[in-house]
Amino acid sequence: MKRDLVLLGGSAGAVSGLRTIVRALPADLPAAVLATVHLGADSPALLGEILDRETALRAANARDGDLIEHGRIYVAPPDFHMLVDGDHIRLYRGPRENRCRPAIDPLFRTAAASHGPRVLAGILTGWLDDGSAGLLDVKSCGGGTFVQDPDDAQAPDMPTNAMALVEPDDVVPLADIAGLIARRVAADSIPSDWSVPESVRLEAQATFDRGNDYGLLDREGKLSGVSCPDCGGPMWEMGRGGQFRVRCHTGHVHGEQSLIAAQRSEVERALGVALRVLEERARMGDVPPSGRTHPVWRRWPRSGRRGRRRKPIRCGASSWATVAS
Repeated sequence: MKRDLVLLGGSAGAVSGLRTIVRALPADLPAAVLATVHLGADSPALLGEILDRETALRAANARDGDLIEHGRIYVAPPDFHMLVDGDHIRLYRGPRENRCRPAIDPLFRTAAASHGPRVLAGILTGWLDDGSAGLLDVKSCGGGTFVQDPDDAQAPDMPTNAMALVEPDDVVPLADIAGLIARRVAADSIPSDWSVPESVRLEAQATFDRGNDYGLLDREGKLSGVSCPDCGGPMWEMGRGGQFRVRCHTGHVHGEQSLIAAQRSEVERALGVALRVLEERARMGDVPPSGRTHPVWRRWPRSGRRGRRRKPIRCGASSWATVAS
């Protein structure tokens, strides 16, 4: 048996990187290539066509139910996770992982559970930490691993975080990745007998079930004190190999860096809402603007008696004023 399922995952700068890689892949590559790049939900689904113009292989956006064939490149379309289910591809609009859909971890996790040592997976340029947990799953199932050299990456976070969690087989610059893939697909020998760690198998199954698996959470994780920034529910710690990673029962998953980024965004959003509410109330006369005298107060006669306590009274439907008691 040989490694015949190549997985590539990237984010910022990865489209250009993928074009460089597929341009140099041989036309007779005895493997299938599955690529996930972080794309916005409203992005045009053109990456498959772009890569098809660059490569001697056949490249296209993946479709649900596609048979995985050698000599083809399958690209995750915008707003869909791409999963591996045996010899077929599954697409689904499930919960975001690491704030992304498509995300890299679901592809790597399900491919590792389905094909074990037949997988060769690589992390390309990108921010934050999506792909690190998936690369660990590939390695724990006997698959081959590599990362783009962070010094060569437009955004070094993803390769750096993957290297911190997983000791990859190879760390190579972008220009050498196609040669590495061709060489390892042709030369790597893999065992015929292999097994999937129970934690990987259960989480891969939960991925297909859209994450609704309390048995997985209670068995493989422990309840954390973190609330899900996406749905507000409780989250369970699910990290493997010393990694901090949390998952909610809805299926949202966050690594450490993506969780911090999500919480920061939520705090900024909440502060923005609070500021807008205060400004609107001030404009309507409910709250005096900070450091200013409220217009209603200016209109009210001042008391000539010093030292007397003032008390608020209601003036109209939504204004406050004070008078001397």
